[in-house]
Amino acid sequence: GYPARGGNIEQWLSGAMDKGWLAPASLHASAAAVLGRPADRLWPVPPGSMSG
Repeated sequence: GYPARGGNIEQWLSGAMDKGWLAPASLHASAAAVLGRPADRLWPVPPGSMSG
């Protein structure tokens, strides 16, 4: 992917859109995994949950 090989970010974004990588379902699933929250309850973030 782009992070490993570099290259033209515009071409990477275009390919990612064509492949559905940036579709809401994909983004929500990735965000849920990173945040440790259910995909259907990503937003709004509860108060105080993002403080370090």
